[in-house]
Amino acid sequence: MKVKDIMKQAHVVDKDISFGEAAKIMSSSNIGSLIVVAEKKMIGIVTASDILECFGKEGNVSGIMKQKIVTVESKEDIDVALELMKKNKIKHLPVVDEGNLAGIIAMTDIAEHADELEGEFLVS
Repeated sequence: MKVKDIMKQAHVVDKDISFGEAAKIMSSSNIGSLIVVAEKKMIGIVTASDILECFGKEGNVSGIMKQKIVTVESKEDIDVALELMKKNKIKHLPVVDEGNLAGIIAMTDIAEHADELEGEFLVS
């Protein structure tokens, strides 16, 4: 199974939105991460965990986002995405197509397809 088969739409936000606005978007969309952009370029990722750490504080997502963005190509097998998540200790992985944002895959997306993936790869 390929990453593109189970990836979901990535939610993109401007670097200047507040923690509160980011939390509202995540809550209303039932998602765990947002891709942060500036001038249409992906510059970071912010997760629900990042937002929770800032509960009660004021600020913008640009101050808490992870700037080191690990990505996976949409054409890759799911095991490649899983290995990247494991190696980098992350749960959300932006998916790219020729360098352009195509979607996102989360550990929960992989778990939801566990039955279909059974036997496709071995996790060490």
